[in-house]
Amino acid sequence: MTTKTTEPNPNMELWNSVWQTPPSITKEVKIGTRQFTSACAQFQLKRATELWGTYGSTWGIRNCKYDYIRDVSNRKGAPVGKEIIIEGTLEAVFFYPGGEFEISVDAVFREGGDTRKKLRTEAQSKGLSLLGFSSDLFEGKFDDNKYVAEMREKFGEEPAVDPRTEAAAADLPWDEPAPPPKAPPVAEPVTEDQLRDIRAHMPVPFGDGTLTEDRLGKTYAAYNVSDVTKLTRRQAANVLLACKKLKEPGE
Repeated sequence: MTTKTTEPNPNMELWNSVWQTPPSITKEVKIGTRQFTSACAQFQLKRATELWGTYGSTWGIRNCKYDYIRDVSNRKGAPVGKEIIIEGTLEAVFFYPGGEFEISVDAVFREGGDTRKKLRTEAQSKGLSLLGFSSDLFEGKFDDNKYVAEMREKFGEEPAVDPRTEAAAADLPWDEPAPPPKAPPVAEPVTEDQLRDIRAHMPVPFGDGTLTEDRLGKTYAAYNVSDVTKLTRRQAANVLLACKKLKEPGE
């Protein structure tokens, strides 16, 4: 009995080398009621460069023809009869070492929103997708958590942690008691050096009088202490800073 072997299809060589996508370079996109997973355009650019060379030399987009779709109704609150741009369009030729083909894309126009740049990026991604790049996204495979986990393993990525799983685990009963809460850090008391520096600024010219112990008390009283020696190290640093500012010219 002769066993039939399946020979690899040469027509699928490029497709089979680029169709799978690392989950780490994907993101969820929501446009209106549509929600889908998209790949990072820069990652696709890098992958194509690895295969074919520098963008624009042996592959890329050329013969770009930009245009705009206009409307004279009162859409978007514009006055009736005033022409406004509602969409930008791009028709171009995508070329690569295996050939070339025409491609067209459109996008909602927003003034100052880099519409041409977005159209070009969209045309680039669309052209690559037609050659099989990140085909698993368009095939809906990323809707399957098992497939995503397989891709994370394939590309050596850390498994994703579902926040809902973490929350559920936090509510599970455990045999071991929960660790005791950490004690709040103990505030370090004012140092002798700080006390000496603070007192070195008394008396200090202060309006029509001087910054006496009584005046200084008003500064550190905000910390609810009755004596400068009761300040913490950080509070004393703030008091000292206030004293120094009183000696600045014009104060």
